Amino acid sequence: MILQKNSWKYAAVLGLTSLTAMVGMSHLKFPRTLHPMISASEHSALTNPNRTLVGHSVWIHAVAIAPDGKILASGSYDGRIKIWNLETGKLQQSISAHSNAVESLSISPNGKHLVSGSWDKRVKLWNLQTGKLVQTFKGHTDDVKAVAIAPDGKTIASGSTDKTIKIWNLQGDPLATLQDADWVRALSFTPDGKYLLSGCEDGTIGIWQLQDSQKILTIQAHSDVVRTISVSPDGNIFASGSDDRTIKLWNARERSILHTLTGHSHTVHSVTMSPDGRTLVSGSHDRTVKLWNASEGKLLDTMQAHTKSVRSVAFSPDGQQFASASSDETIKLWRMSTHSDPESESTLASVPPKIPTEITDRKGLAQLNQILYEQIDRAWQSVEFTEILAYRVTVHQDGVISSYQPLDQSAADLLTYTPLTNLRTEQSKADFAHFHLVLLPTGAIEVTPWFGWHN
Repeated sequence: MILQKNSWKYAAVLGLTSLTAMVGMSHLKFPRTLHPMISASEHSALTNPNRTLVGHSVWIHAVAIAPDGKILASGSYDGRIKIWNLETGKLQQSISAHSNAVESLSISPNGKHLVSGSWDKRVKLWNLQTGKLVQTFKGHTDDVKAVAIAPDGKTIASGSTDKTIKIWNLQGDPLATLQDADWVRALSFTPDGKYLLSGCEDGTIGIWQLQDSQKILTIQAHSDVVRTISVSPDGNIFASGSDDRTIKLWNARERSILHTLTGHSHTVHSVTMSPDGRTLVSGSHDRTVKLWNASEGKLLDTMQAHTKSVRSVAFSPDGQQFASASSDETIKLWRMSTHSDPESESTLASVPPKIPTEITDRKGLAQLNQILYEQIDRAWQSVEFTEILAYRVTVHQDGVISSYQPLDQSAADLLTYTPLTNLRTEQSKADFAHFHLVLLPTGAIEVTPWFGWHN
């Protein structure tokens, strides 16, 4: 049985007995080799971790920093948005925003509004100062993967796995629906607000002229999914990051490649350009954050930033610091500096809770999903295969893999060689959860909870 792309994509139901989670891609075949650090004498933009924000209890998908640099918003798998005061490092608000994962955030140029996109198919507009819901945008028929606010702050764009981009006004009225080539995973307006760039599942970048809502160009940009797009403040350059482990810098006027940046060993989830357009920061599933010279396409620094996948990065408006958010449930703030002596980090809240002894809510199941994903990711690092493999994996509540059952002949053929260990016989159905695991020859993993514990 050869699984198609949608075969593991179930309805987004956040409940105890049925929970869907689409975990970020990971390349199994490639080792976690990191680019060596460059000495401070070779450049003047090394970074030091300055602060760690702790408060989320499941992995974080998105961060955005307000134009005044005082507020940071973060969105996580459990549907919550947290608002942080960057001057004090304190959590200001925790909002139960969506009924499923918050994958994308954008803050308006005037700092008044926050837009969120979720797997619950909704786009929501929030008052950033009060945390109050202003408007709910309904129209997408599948997960919302990307949101962006136009430079004038008057329109919002949202991209979805329903293969459409919708343009909205702030009152929630749809102004246009753009049919894209595939799942839309990334969006970015040009600084003049005349064009919108979209990144798709098929590796293409679309350039849309907003005046007449027409796609004027499709670029076959990457050999795999385009996860992220960032346009420089002057509009001359844009960057794209992909599952193919590369970042590409483009001449926006000529739509030609300036540089292909290699160094990440896994999916590039997020890229962001500095306010002066000279520096690019990228975050990857390889757990690192990398700093690049945007004009020369050279690697400046590599930070072993997090213990798990780096999902999102964002620059402060003054360009003096940037944030990275991770599946390890933390946000780190990095200060741009001219030296490389690390400073100690300060933890601003209690350590995230460990998995409870009994799974009684969706958060526990989500945490177990992440533990399983990390185990699979590590175990299959060196495995080579040519066909899609599907398994049903049984996991004990303490995170130990109990058994795995092949769901197709290819998976059964490879069962003898599978590196998953610590197998044991199930003792009680109440102590186990079952997950759907799909492994792709490209090196990508998808882990989806099948069903969990019953009370």
